[in-house]
Amino acid sequence: MKFLQHHYKGPLYFLCGIGFAFFLSQNSLFESFLLHLKTFGYIGAFIAGMLFVSTFTIATSVLILIKLSHILPPLQLSIVAAIGATIANYLIFHFMNKKITYHFHKYLKKHKTKHGFAHLHKHAHFFLPFLGALIIASPLPDEIGIFLLSLFKMRAHQFVAMSFVLKFVGIFLVVSGLHYTV
Repeated sequence: MKFLQHHYKGPLYFLCGIGFAFFLSQNSLFESFLLHLKTFGYIGAFIAGMLFVSTFTIATSVLILIKLSHILPPLQLSIVAAIGATIANYLIFHFMNKKITYHFHKYLKKHKTKHGFAHLHKHAHFFLPFLGALIIASPLPDEIGIFLLSLFKMRAHQFVAMSFVLKFVGIFLVVSGLHYTV
């Protein structure tokens, strides 16, 4: 049991967090609370942005953004929601770097792969981070894209800047489309 706690504590916490998020997403009281965030204006937009990054909360986030798109201007709404999404992404990125990819790199080092990802195809060094950025920009779960970016040891300030731009574009496309159609 000690081996499990030491070597797999990060991934275990990650799986427990996904389970907890799934539990909350099934709770109708919690969902009704989230839908009432529209009455908080920009604070609701910030929280909706934070919810925009997870698989289990993106549907609720889009519902909140739909309601807010009728009250707030799309540009300001997108900026505030992108700030919330960037903060949530940074927390996930920090967790991934400290708890998950650290163990992954340690495993590679232990099993005599001194060059890390040098054995990958020459285009994979461009394609995998690009795929990670594309996943972050889309409504797909950001955890996968963040994992791909953290594998290549992206610096925190680069990640924050890239995450903000990608989330702003993604949220703005959703909000501006919803603002004029719904």
